Amino acid sequence: MPVAACAASHTKISGQGSVAAHSPCACAASHTKISGQGSVAAHSPSALKDAGGEALAAGDIVRATHMYTMAIDLVLEGEAPPASGADWFALDAKSGGVLHALLSNRSLTLLKQEDAPAAAEDAEHCTCARPDWPKGHLRLLAALDASFTLLEERRRAATAAAGKPAGRRAEEEEAEQIAATRRVAEDPGDPRRFMAAGDFGSALAVGAFGLQKDVAAAEVYLRVGADGGDAGAQRNLGLLLLELGRAAEGAEMLRRAAEGGDESAAATCDQLLSEAKAREEEALFKLRALASGGDSRARAVLEQHEAERAAVTARAGA
Repeated sequence: MPVAACAASHTKISGQGSVAAHSPCACAASHTKISGQGSVAAHSPSALKDAGGEALAAGDIVRATHMYTMAIDLVLEGEAPPASGADWFALDAKSGGVLHALLSNRSLTLLKQEDAPAAAEDAEHCTCARPDWPKGHLRLLAALDASFTLLEERRRAATAAAGKPAGRRAEEEEAEQIAATRRVAEDPGDPRRFMAAGDFGSALAVGAFGLQKDVAAAEVYLRVGADGGDAGAQRNLGLLLLELGRAAEGAEMLRRAAEGGDESAAATCDQLLSEAKAREEEALFKLRALASGGDSRARAVLEQHEAERAAVTARAGA
């Protein structure tokens, strides 16, 4: 669904009055009244997200979608949607994590309005904005599943109109496709094996396509794909390992995927590095505070840390 800039515009919402949808620079003190619910800051993505949540809870899907769209427009600041996953990730960080939630919420409301393609687009952007957030991937699976169902219904209608049998049910075809993927994944002689293993393992990791969730089996198949150089398998294996609490292994696998050109993995690596640096600075601050208070153990740890850092610097300059 295209995200249009709403600079200096007003939009009518289900007979509820005019909602100011200004660009960030034009709405310095903009508030609007929505159906007796109080004043909503139309220049605040968070406030609009909350208004959308209230509308959704009240069953007004159209108004909720509009609130989320206004908020996304504000985050984009009138610019076209990002062209890469890394740009979505950076924009989400700039928004304080609001953007990925807005995209997820609008994907839900669009799906409720039976606009599966637009819902899938929002969900995909959500997974780019926050690659390590499981809910975004679940939104994408739901939208893709709805898209598949819609296409299947159209196919059945077309074949019925043409006087031909509708064929097997969608569930049977899906089961056959996932079974074929598994066969390829388990065939050492098939050149498609690594990609198929990554796809099958990814489905097992979340319990998609009618499969029961099995993280142990998922790791086995994902590792086949990852060892074969499939960047998607490396990324999803890294995320699975992080979920299982195996941070070092997960980070290493994400690094391999990022080096293979996977933008989502690269964005996740950047996020993990940023979080690690923040934790390190917090720990050093506490150690310095203890050392300044006379704690000899804290002082010894700080001295060892500085010595190790100096050694790393010396090796890098050699």
